[in-house]
Amino acid sequence: MGPLGEIVILAGNTHPDLADEICHRLDVRRMEVNLYHAGNRETMLSITSSVRFKDCYIIQTATDTNCNDAIMELLLMGYTCHTSAAKHLVGVIPYLPYGKQARQRKRGAIPARLLAKLIGRAGFRHIITVDLQHKE
Repeated sequence: MGPLGEIVILAGNTHPDLADEICHRLDVRRMEVNLYHAGNRETMLSITSSVRFKDCYIIQTATDTNCNDAIMELLLMGYTCHTSAAKHLVGVIPYLPYGKQARQRKRGAIPARLLAKLIGRAGFRHIITVDLQHKE
């Protein structure tokens, strides 16, 4: 257990070095997550330890890989923690994909709103991000 209490840090495949640096500074071990893509490109995952009644911080960004794969990894990790009875679920997303598409253009969609709803439905109650294009 780290100095902050019962926290768990999980990370996707997008930036393991960032996750390791955060864990080092907080003196917390990163929980192992087995993330992989099946033959049909579906994202699969398993969390190796219990997250029950713990505060889970999931670190995932979308700069190094396909942002759609990064989003799916984030949503699956979050939903897995949520359905495994995590106490709190916080997304640490330095670069939030689709953040620049927060306004409707002509007859188009608003992807940022959709992504925010998906993140909430996956069980996240808070997200930490930087440099949002719009304040909403």
